[in-house]
Amino acid sequence: MRPTATAALASLAMVALSVGACTRKPAGPCAASSGPPVERLQALARQYHPEVLSPDRSRASALVGFVLDEQCRVLHDTAGQRPADWKDVDSALATLFPRIRIQPFVAAGILFATADTAQGSPQIVWVVSKD
Repeated sequence: MRPTATAALASLAMVALSVGACTRKPAGPCAASSGPPVERLQALARQYHPEVLSPDRSRASALVGFVLDEQCRVLHDTAGQRPADWKDVDSALATLFPRIRIQPFVAAGILFATADTAQGSPQIVWVVSKD
């Protein structure tokens, strides 16, 4: 190959790589396997369901649920009671969001909605849906 043909092919290869990099979606802040930060989830619970966190109400076994995207945007939210047959995060999500298909997901978990971790304190169950 002549030097100009080699240079032209190299330029085309660089353009193709650049276009490929631009079309890939960057991973969002909730895309990590650890999911969103605890503080973010607690802030969402205060914003979307302050009634669950109200100290003047007895909200024993209250549960706030969030379905988030990989950018930490709320796709679905709800509040309810922890199921009596509490098994795991999947059963809690199925109880809170019976009409929503959440698979596949990036990460899921459960945590206390406040700094009070006493038994019966409100909890947050969350899942990050794969974009």
